[in-house]
Amino acid sequence: MSKQSKADRDNTANQQNPNNDSYWQSRGEAGRPEGGSDESSRGPASPPAPATSPGTTTPK
Repeated sequence: MSKQSKADRDNTANQQNPNNDSYWQSRGEAGRPEGGSDESSRGPASPPAPATSPGTTTPK
């Protein structure tokens, strides 16, 4: 592994993170698009479905 400075590692990480303006700028965009389809615009995640034990059935 080559020796990179912290600034170089931070820049690489920022350019790989679609939540960071550097990601979009490194792809020729002015910055992060408004209302884009990245993770931050999706809202909160839905709660997981309740787990059931194998071999059990739901009461009717």
